[in-house]
Amino acid sequence: MTSPGRIFGEQVHPLGWVILLVLTAGLVVAARGVGIPSPEILAAMVAGTAVALSGRGPRRVPPPLAVAGQAVMGTALGAMVTSQELRALAADWVGVLVVTVLTLVISFGSGFLLALHPAVDRVTGVLSMAAGGASGLVAVAGDLGGDIRMVGTLQYTRVLLITASTPPIAAYVFGAPAAAVPAGPSDGAGGVLVGIGCTIVGLLVGRVVRVPAGDLLGPMVVTAAVAIWGGVPAPALPGVVVAVAYVVIGWTATLGFTRAALGTVVRVLPLSLGLVFVLMVVSAVAGVWLARLAGLPDLDGYLATTPGGMMAVLAVAAASGGNVTFITGVQAVRLFLMLALTPLLTGWLHRHAGPASSAPSGRGSD
Repeated sequence: MTSPGRIFGEQVHPLGWVILLVLTAGLVVAARGVGIPSPEILAAMVAGTAVALSGRGPRRVPPPLAVAGQAVMGTALGAMVTSQELRALAADWVGVLVVTVLTLVISFGSGFLLALHPAVDRVTGVLSMAAGGASGLVAVAGDLGGDIRMVGTLQYTRVLLITASTPPIAAYVFGAPAAAVPAGPSDGAGGVLVGIGCTIVGLLVGRVVRVPAGDLLGPMVVTAAVAIWGGVPAPALPGVVVAVAYVVIGWTATLGFTRAALGTVVRVLPLSLGLVFVLMVVSAVAGVWLARLAGLPDLDGYLATTPGGMMAVLAVAAASGGNVTFITGVQAVRLFLMLALTPLLTGWLHRHAGPASSAPSGRGSD
């Protein structure tokens, strides 16, 4: 194999990185061809797992690159919260809050139930079952003390399950028409400059205040504040930058995989899928209640409260003529609170649960 060099202070085998890049690019093209949402992160996870199990590639993403991926994801997630959406929820804020809190409680409760499995500690369980912001949670799982390999696999299993089931449930249960994925908005240069500024300032804020997962939460909070405040172009980042961040996060979650670690994830998967199914059913019932409280069709309530699968939700909402602002607003509130509260809960578990809550981070050290 090609002799190793060093990048960002990390030992690097160039051929291993070339293989990883080529395999990832090929899988992204294939995933896009069959219409899989967020193909970059899924392709990166599959490629990262394959390279890791072969033992002939890099064992982890260089830390500066991982930090950049977290910061970009924080900015992209924070930009989802806008003043227009918050105003749309104002009249029904009590119902929105009740449904959001219910989702949080069930998600965290599912995490504790998953931790009953002997192969899962509580921090990893909570991170694996948190219903929202999968890319963000995977990006910071190692920093929060969870097994990033298990968190990444279980989070994206949840996302794929919800994404695949949302269109048929919407069609056959709620009578929605067939949906096509809507085209995203075109970001102007002003919005990109604001987005870059939010990313840099957010990183600095996260480092200064030393909050858990600050490299993601700092940019997310700063970007959300700017988006809500207004007065400047809406924060945005170029699509290619966000796509690269997805790839980095996918690699971060899987380059540390070993055959033993993969076997552990497979053993945990049946329990995880059962808990996700319960979460989906409860969320759907809560969504119907919220829709009737707000005087909206049941379909809007269901789409507003799905515990993930945002692209499928937006596609169905756009095709069915649903209240997209309300739907995305409820989704954004859930996602924002989930990403803000999960690090606090995992930090509390570390402080009060003792050694039982400690687990290998899966950053490639084994």
